[in-house]
Amino acid sequence: MDPQQTIEYSFVTAPGERVPFRIDKDTGEITTAQIFDRDEPIGEKEFHLIVRATDNGRPRLSDVCSFKVTIVDINDNPPVFDRVHYEVTVTEDMEANLRVGTISATDIDDGDNSIIKYEIVERNPDSAYFKINENNGQLTLTKPVDRESGQDYSFRVPGAPIKLNETFNNYTESLADFETESNIPEKPEVIFELMQGRSEQTNSKNTFLLEQINNTASVKLAKTLDYEMVTEYMLTVCVRNSHNLIAQTVLKIKIMDENDNIPVFTEVAMASIYENEPPGTPVIQVHAYDLDGTPANNIVSYRFADENQQFFHIDNQTGNITSLVQFDREVTDSYHLKVIAEDNSPSALRTNGKPNNISKQFIIKILDKNDHQPKFVQEHFVAENVPEDATLNTVVIEVKALDQDTTSRITYRIIEGNVGNAFKIDENTGRISVNSRLDYETIREYVLAVQADDGIFQDHATVSIVIGNANDNPPRFIDLYNVTIYKETTPADCIMTFQAYDPDIGNRDEPQLIRYSFVEEQEHLYEIDDAGCLRLRKALDHDPPQGSKSWKIMITATDEDGVGLKTTATINIFLEDINDNAPRLSNAMPNSPGLIVRLTADDVDEAQHGPPFHFSIDPNAPYEIKERFEVRGDKLYALVEFDREEQKEYRVPIRISESGDEPMSDVSILQLVISTDNDNEMRPGESRIFVYNYKGESPSTEVGRVYVDDRDGWDLPDKTFLWDEATRHQSVDFFDLNRDTGMITMLQGTRGGDYELNFRVIKQSSLFARHSVTARVTVTVKEIPEEAVDRSGSIRFHNVTAEEFVSRTPGQLTTPKDRLQTSIANTLNVSRDNVDVFTVLKRDNVNGTFLDVRFSAHGSPYYAPEKLNGMMGYRLRQLEEDVGLSVLMVGIDECIEEGRNCELSCKNTLYKSNVPIAVYTNTSSFVGVNAFVQADFLHTSKNDWLGRLGSGWFSLSHGDEREQGDYDEDE
Repeated sequence: MDPQQTIEYSFVTAPGERVPFRIDKDTGEITTAQIFDRDEPIGEKEFHLIVRATDNGRPRLSDVCSFKVTIVDINDNPPVFDRVHYEVTVTEDMEANLRVGTISATDIDDGDNSIIKYEIVERNPDSAYFKINENNGQLTLTKPVDRESGQDYSFRVPGAPIKLNETFNNYTESLADFETESNIPEKPEVIFELMQGRSEQTNSKNTFLLEQINNTASVKLAKTLDYEMVTEYMLTVCVRNSHNLIAQTVLKIKIMDENDNIPVFTEVAMASIYENEPPGTPVIQVHAYDLDGTPANNIVSYRFADENQQFFHIDNQTGNITSLVQFDREVTDSYHLKVIAEDNSPSALRTNGKPNNISKQFIIKILDKNDHQPKFVQEHFVAENVPEDATLNTVVIEVKALDQDTTSRITYRIIEGNVGNAFKIDENTGRISVNSRLDYETIREYVLAVQADDGIFQDHATVSIVIGNANDNPPRFIDLYNVTIYKETTPADCIMTFQAYDPDIGNRDEPQLIRYSFVEEQEHLYEIDDAGCLRLRKALDHDPPQGSKSWKIMITATDEDGVGLKTTATINIFLEDINDNAPRLSNAMPNSPGLIVRLTADDVDEAQHGPPFHFSIDPNAPYEIKERFEVRGDKLYALVEFDREEQKEYRVPIRISESGDEPMSDVSILQLVISTDNDNEMRPGESRIFVYNYKGESPSTEVGRVYVDDRDGWDLPDKTFLWDEATRHQSVDFFDLNRDTGMITMLQGTRGGDYELNFRVIKQSSLFARHSVTARVTVTVKEIPEEAVDRSGSIRFHNVTAEEFVSRTPGQLTTPKDRLQTSIANTLNVSRDNVDVFTVLKRDNVNGTFLDVRFSAHGSPYYAPEKLNGMMGYRLRQLEEDVGLSVLMVGIDECIEEGRNCELSCKNTLYKSNVPIAVYTNTSSFVGVNAFVQADFLHTSKNDWLGRLGSGWFSLSHGDEREQGDYDEDE
């Protein structure tokens, strides 16, 4: 026996059969599941149980056994009298020791528990005249009575043949005749009565009846008899004369058992035996029961209907069926046996003198054993052209093996050739799928050895998997370099030529099919052809604030003629300088009031056109500046003592002149903050940041500073900014913190949603102890699609800064930006949530500084810019009233300004970037989309330009005296 093997036990039952026992599946212990009642009418005298034992091997094997459970009787039923009240008549001259009557009781218990003893339990003067036989209940007179006629004796007593076959059914035949004398000559009439007792044995169900003719009565059968229900009847017959005197007698009828019940099989009709088991192996024990009441009629024996049965043997006494041969399931997987169960005496139901019998078909299944080897359906499997970019878990082929043993479970595994675990096989189905990244350029074919295993036997096959080439390698650039050109020039030829190749094309001499491009925002500056030749469309600006000494350009190479994989490279274009800019101050704000500052300056031109610089107070400076400040050499002096309560800051104009052959000069403003000692402690602060993420492609971007309430707003070096450790893990995947400046950076890839960031800010000063406060910043990120920007409207405001536009207006609860959003929603009759004000951009031109705002609105889809600009321009006065600002233009048109000085055709071009622009304030910051309109000139006639301007845009200038025409809001 295998020590690791476990056995599980269960009952074998028919569908719907309820077994009144429980069996422990681990130990096989059987316990009762109910209380049994052996007595009639329930009659639970015995049960036949079949138990199956099953092991946990592979395959699982089992065997069955059957046994009988007999319910033992207990004395749990009291005797029952056949009548509640007995009456008998005794004459005065009746002699002693004569029988007066019989008291009868029955007990439905069996055996000794049904034996009844009788006694007189109430002793009174009348009791002395009578005695009772304790065994049969016969009541006799002990001495003559001395009473007048009509008197009777009363006492209480607790509970002591004609033979009929149970098949007797003659209902007209008299079973017993009674004749009596009334003993009253003048009144000879009498009345007979068959008493109805309280038990079936005393005729409670009127099984017998009595018929009277004059002074004669007959007892006859009224209902069918059944020995198995009642074996004996005690009938009491009473007769009464006209003086109401009573005589009675007891008629005992004994029922004789007959063979009138046919055996009945239990429900189990199926069994099994494993193939290759030796002859004599037990298969099943069949069982039938017979409801006849006596052994002469209820003993059952068994035999096969086919007397020439060659495969099985049945024990005629026990019903045990065993095998005669060793079976092979692959030859025959089942046998049908017809078993006859018969009792052991001639049937009372038939006249042929043979016993009762019944037959039942039993199906014997031959169970499989693992005695055959699995076989693959083919020796070599091939999977052609599996793409190298196939995703993980992609099924490439399914191998299959067959086994004649039906119960054998085949498992599959790869045993050789699986380089780098490139593939995996489902052990149950044989499906081979991709397990790791394939690479045509590394391995072009795999040959796997696979095994099928049924637990005992194995078979092997090979699988060839041919990898197909796919475009899974992006192009690669060759010999990237930077280039230097003169600023303010536009070379006619290529400023540089790019080269790239496709690694998926093995031969470099073949056409590589590479196409070059760059980001959309740079299309107005550059152009590149399929040969990689990069040219300038317009001159690059060298000087701040719009220009730079070097320009980055991101070139994208795309294989498969521009529809395949991409690679991006960044190169720098350096600009040679010419002297066309004056110097500007570069001083930072002083750290303390009245501080004498050493003046420094930057010149965006190259060094030969810059220092040394000459500094002076601008002659056009206000009088209050000249009397408070003085420049000596490169130093600024304070001529008076300052009072912060009187004025917190001064803007000092400094004229700076450069050296060189043709020196240039300009005025820069130096902002001086009058500060106090760092003597104010911080208090907790809260702030909000709103970010528009264009197409969800925003790079890592500084979005605002951590804000705390501190009157010493200039003391940043004394503060340290830290994440709140309890909530840090929720934020660091999306945001970064500069602990020195408190600047928050939104990381690339941050998706739309609301983020709550918690910080701890520490401040230390010589005037108070180190202390810390909490700060909370709520960041709302909203992704805005390209369609919203392309179909946006625009408004140009003046006399307002970007910081003022996104900050709460003094005396009001809202910002101009909020009020603009509400005004647009009301004008277009859409939800405020469907309106986005996503660009707030300061613009400088020859006419001054303005604030350009771009917005979009949508029902479904986004509204066209003509409709947005038209409707907002039509309600211009209401717009200004709602926002509280002056509007210079609705529908920004740069060609209006530029066209005055240009004979060429002009087109307004909208430029966009996924690099956002930020507006910072103390308690709120706004990070929007960098989108602006620029005038581009075309080489066409002036009439064409006028036509394009007149038909392409609808704009209104502030103060325009033109009559406003009707506008259809549905256009």
